[in-house]
Amino acid sequence: SRRLAESVRTDTKAGRSPSTKPSSTTQVPPVCLAELELKQVLDSSDSPDPLAPVSHPRRWNQMPRACRHDAYVDLATAPPERVDSDEQLRHMAQAADSTHPLAGTPGLPDTVLAAVNFLRRVGLQNVKGLRESAIAYWSDRAVVLADEAAKVSASMPDNLRRIAGHLNIPLFKEMLHASHYPDEGLADDLIHGLCLHGSFGPLEGVFRTIPEGKRRPPTESLQELLRDGPRRARSLISRVEREESDFTTELWNSAMKEVDAGSMRGPYSFKEIEELFGDFVASRRFAVAQPSKVRPCDDFRRSGLNASMSFISKVSFPNPDAAVACARLLASTCGTDDLLFWKSDHTSAYRQVPCDPGSYKLTVIFLKDPSSGKAKAFFHVAQPFGTASSVYNYCRVSQALAHIGRILFGIPVLNYLDDYFSLEPSTCADSAFDTWTWLHSVLGWKLNLDKGVRPSSTIQILGVQLSISDGKILMQVPKEKLDSLLLDLTTVLQDGFLSSSFCSKLIGKLNYASGAIESSAFHATARKHICGSEVRVRRFSPDFVFFALQ
Repeated sequence: SRRLAESVRTDTKAGRSPSTKPSSTTQVPPVCLAELELKQVLDSSDSPDPLAPVSHPRRWNQMPRACRHDAYVDLATAPPERVDSDEQLRHMAQAADSTHPLAGTPGLPDTVLAAVNFLRRVGLQNVKGLRESAIAYWSDRAVVLADEAAKVSASMPDNLRRIAGHLNIPLFKEMLHASHYPDEGLADDLIHGLCLHGSFGPLEGVFRTIPEGKRRPPTESLQELLRDGPRRARSLISRVEREESDFTTELWNSAMKEVDAGSMRGPYSFKEIEELFGDFVASRRFAVAQPSKVRPCDDFRRSGLNASMSFISKVSFPNPDAAVACARLLASTCGTDDLLFWKSDHTSAYRQVPCDPGSYKLTVIFLKDPSSGKAKAFFHVAQPFGTASSVYNYCRVSQALAHIGRILFGIPVLNYLDDYFSLEPSTCADSAFDTWTWLHSVLGWKLNLDKGVRPSSTIQILGVQLSISDGKILMQVPKEKLDSLLLDLTTVLQDGFLSSSFCSKLIGKLNYASGAIESSAFHATARKHICGSEVRVRRFSPDFVFFALQ
């Protein structure tokens, strides 16, 4: 359980109603509801990211998306042997002088802080009306820009139009500009498709820039991969046709559904795909059986495509702790602990973002046709699941939508890839959820409405169950997932070794379960003792595993 805030008492003692605090400045232009608050945050505060310090006043593009908690974890994971004794003493002295991390802004992006401050400034009872005014303004702009959006769609090649032709890209571009979003080229990139190869970043104010000494250079040459691609493809074809799998028909049917949906093209023979592209990179598609479905995965790591990329920017994600931090901020800022959670989810998230045509030849896969036993080729025209660049490209979209929600409509929304979640005082929580849903509808981005959860006191975020009641939040790992984790740990201890493949699965489950612990420290411990490079190259005794997990 977590106590949310003490500041509710402040308004109560002053004789004000916490949830209906009046404001003399409730009349704001509907174009950008939290613009004033964002400007105030940038003018009055330094960057919350200690890995990217910037003193105030800051520019619009100096809004780090990194969470303060994440930054502290990164600093804490430095191996002790690399720190001299004087540095340790300085660190201890600095720690002794530090205030509790939750005493100030609880490590959230500036845009979330701006959205929360907007709620306080206008008064919770006025939020719904202001959001409705903003919706009316932007609905009018959507009508005005409809003809331009149709012209943009008509100018796209057929493959791109099938993925992004329904988006109101001019409206999206106008919203990004109005909210001062730093990724100014995103809307135009959607028209031409997002590239899957090369170097990615930096995008200041969108993703954290990786220090030069920590950047990983490409270990594969894209030119060599392309030149050697047809020869490797012949070997892959022989393997695909030779292998027997229980999922052959399911993988084939899944690919044909993607062809019908417009996110893939095919099937082609080897000769046809060679005539189409000349040199190309082919990858293997395999099946991952999940409790409710079979997920097709493309192995772009083994084909070498992922190793040909380089990243200057690092994508960072919040954990369930961020929801608690947001709850604390809301309670202390708005003067109420009557809060409700909500969440939404994108439908086929990566598949809503188009590839640029120059990347098609990098996404070729071969599948066995169950009717003939022969291998046939397909290629992706939307961002494929499995390339490192797809994560980066999709997150450009997801971060932009979250930014628009926060600044244009004053919604303190957080997102982990395609999972979006938030909480607000009960007075205006339904307004936030409905506005978020409308935003996607007017722009053309598709939500999975079946997975969406309207404002509620109990919700599951990133697999962790959160319940809020009487000023406290209870976080729990669902019993079936906890039982599965405990079984895996027991298996490791009984078998007496930890293989590298099982280690990867175990670290994922441990990091997930640690989301219910009120500390990010466990992540650093798990990475160092269980997921370090030395663990991946050797097998360890049960004593080591027990020490690492206890």
